[in-house]
Amino acid sequence: MVPTLMRQLRISSNPQAQQHAAGIIRNLATGDHITDVLTTECANTMAYMLLDPSTNITVLIEVTASIAVFADDDETKDQLMNMEGGKVFSRLVSLASLSSNSEVQYNCAGAIGQIALTDIPEDLLHKNIAGILLYLDKFLMSPEPSFVHVALWTLLQLLDDRGFYSIYKKEVHLHKVIEKIVKSKHSEAIKELADNVQAKMTAQAMSG
Repeated sequence: MVPTLMRQLRISSNPQAQQHAAGIIRNLATGDHITDVLTTECANTMAYMLLDPSTNITVLIEVTASIAVFADDDETKDQLMNMEGGKVFSRLVSLASLSSNSEVQYNCAGAIGQIALTDIPEDLLHKNIAGILLYLDKFLMSPEPSFVHVALWTLLQLLDDRGFYSIYKKEVHLHKVIEKIVKSKHSEAIKELADNVQAKMTAQAMSG
């Protein structure tokens, strides 16, 4: 079944079929068939669709949603991070910060958050730092609580990296945004995450 769906994904002349196939793959990955999906070339196929600038936006929504689900698997995190010499990770960052579609932005942010649970190579992180900071800024300022939540969660993971911390600590604007969130009318869960970000900053500063 999965090989057939992947073949449908590659038929660019039929975006509706591509969207349908990507959606089914995503649903399979969230269920009991995750192993079947990840042991095929699904991640590679989705990466190809992600990198292809001609991919229809409706298809891209499903593709990025699938990638976010795939990234929940530890081995796939590393695969996505290193795929195509880091181009897949860079594309996720670019879409999270610059896509005009909010669903694509959110899906990519979710994938980045999962990948951030691993040790991102210093050169890859440095190459994408401007895009990551832009994405965080946009999401933290968003009126959508889900966007704020995923940005805070991702930031909390990234701050474990000393290289990221050394750059982020100079981002005074973002620090002020975090302070506002702590004192805001956001949910307790979001305010707790913001408070945890501040605590992580303090811990990193004290550790040298």
